[in-house]
Order: sequence, then C-alpha cells, then structure tokens
Amino acid sequence: MQHDTSTAVRNAIGDHVGTFTTVYVPTPSTAADAERRYEIRCRNVAAELEHLKAGSPTVSVVGDALAEADHADATARLIVAVDTDGDASVLVDHSMIRALSRTSVTVGPVPALLPILEATQVDLSHVAVLLDRTGGDLFARNDLGSPLAVDEVEGNEVHIHRGHPGGWSQRRFQQTAENTWEKNAREVVDRLAELNPGNALVVVGGDVRAVGFFIEHLPSRYTVLEVEGSRAERPAPGVDAFLDHADLALRNRAAEQMVDELGVVREAVGVGTAKTGPEALDMVTRGLASKLVVGNDHSRPDRQTAKFDFSIPAFVEKWQKLEQVNPITAPVTDAAVNLAQRLGTDVVVAPWGALSSYDWGLVAIER
Repeated sequence: MQHDTSTAVRNAIGDHVGTFTTVYVPTPSTAADAERRYEIRCRNVAAELEHLKAGSPTVSVVGDALAEADHADATARLIVAVDTDGDASVLVDHSMIRALSRTSVTVGPVPALLPILEATQVDLSHVAVLLDRTGGDLFARNDLGSPLAVDEVEGNEVHIHRGHPGGWSQRRFQQTAENTWEKNAREVVDRLAELNPGNALVVVGGDVRAVGFFIEHLPSRYTVLEVEGSRAERPAPGVDAFLDHADLALRNRAAEQMVDELGVVREAVGVGTAKTGPEALDMVTRGLASKLVVGNDHSRPDRQTAKFDFSIPAFVEKWQKLEQVNPITAPVTDAAVNLAQRLGTDVVVAPWGALSSYDWGLVAIER
C-alpha cells in the first residue's frame, strides 16, 4: 500500500543518520484568524523544540521552514529535519491535504512517519472520468487533492426533441443518437487507454447512458468505481461535486482494503505465518518479512521503546553485547517503519486499536 507521497518522503530521508526532528502543524485557512493561529502554532513548535533540547541549528532551520510557509498553502504541514554533528538541514517540507487536530513535535534517532503514512494510504492513484453524451473529462490523480493532469474528449452530439414525430423515423433517430453516444463514450475509453495503459483504478460518474457505454467498452484490466456526477456545470461546481463523490468512494474503498488487510493479519498470526513484537522485528532485520503491519501509536504517551542500530540497520535487542553493535533506544513503531523501509519491506500502518492486542503493535508476515 505504498503511495507516491510516502515514497517521496522516504526518498528524501534516505539513509541519513543523526537526530531527527519531525513536526506536524495544522494550517487551516477557513477561520477568520487563521494567520494568527498559525503564528501561535509556530511559536509553540519553537518552545517545544527548546523543551526537547533540540540543537540551535535545528531550531533555526525548522523555524525558517515554518516562516516561509503560508497558512493557506494546505490543511497541514510536515517538516522533517536532521542534525548530524551540529549540521542541521530540512529533508522534508511537505504540504498535507489531510487535516490535523493538533501540533506534534518529536525529536529522536528516527523520523516519526506514522501519521503521514496512515494518512496517505487512502490516496489511491486513479483516473476520475466525468461523462456526458458528447464526451468526457479525465482527471489523473494520485491522491484526493488536485488533479495532476486534466484531459478532455469531445465527440459528436445528436439532439432529440420531443416535437419529433413518432413511428419508424423517431425510432431510427433514437438509434442514431444511441450509436453516437456509444461512439463518444468509446472515444473516452480509447483516450483513457492512451494516457493510462496499465491496470488503473477508474472512478466514473455523469450521464447514466454515457457511463453505461463507457463501462461496457472499458477493458477488464481496469477497476471501476461508479459515483454521482454531472458534466453540465463545468468547470465548477459540477467538477468539484464529482471529485467530492470520488473522494468519498476512494476513502470507502481504502477502509474496505484495511479491513481485508487486518483479516489477513489475523489469519496469518493464527496459522503461524506471521510473528508479532520482537519476533516481527527479527523477521524484518533478517529479510524474512514480506510486509510489516504497524499500529499507529504516535499520540500515545506510553510508547514502547527498544534498542536498534540504524547504521546496520538492525533490531539489536538480542545482540546488544556484540562489540560491533551501537544500540540506540527509540520508539518501537517508528524504528520498525525505518528498518522496514530501509530493507525494502512493505509497510502498512493501521489504527492503534486494531493492533493493540498484538505484542508492541507489530505484525510481520513471512515471505
């Protein structure tokens, strides 16, 4: 369930080793005093960094990043900075489209990525297609935000007026119109195949007849979600309403996928093809895990910690007496994500309550 955003964040962090500062800041712009609230949050971040004894270079680079951002740029902001021997730099400065309820600041040997990973798991790459009987608009998206690209297909139009006489002539005219609508829908399908030849997820809405023709001609390799939509009011509010319906359908699909994922976890643990807690970390370290499922305990005050060596990288709780190991204590879930990502193991982040019954909120599924 890796997503473009989480991949970009991971690539930016790379294999840096040092002291990481991770800041999540709500930046809503709807309130009348949004700018003042953002300024207060920035001051609170600075105070928290002082409290957590972050170095002056870190306080400086994080402060500069927050100052350069506008409260209206997004609904939230993620900043990850690293300090290596007194040299601090910002690795990630990301505008989040997900709202946050509170500011969060952490300082430690690994970045705190659980919130961004869990949030972006609902961001399924897809094409949203809004149709009418003359053609359609295609919106390529990799999340629930603004489209990455927009394309338009316009075909022919045949009008049918109630004033036309009945009988065979009316029926022939009706059939001509149906053929035209089907041809237009097929052109949209052809354009979709040109733009996205792979196994894309397609969210489609609009005129019922056009949607029917579109799905009829869509190759079976595409997965389709149908939603409400109208192409009559473009570019807005028709498109905005359609994309809102698409977002809801995608959130529901992601929730269903998480339920399925947790079902797989329960079954794997039950039959012994998955391990939990320290054994899960051991599987990841030895490259035996195909997937690591992690409970998001980011906001919990009683987070479990353990010893790791991030220069290897490894979970060293069992081998900390070896001379070559330099153990560093870190929150288990944050460190587990860091290890898994470095070692190429897929990561799924679930709500804490869904995994709290498993040791350390960790489950590794064997290859």
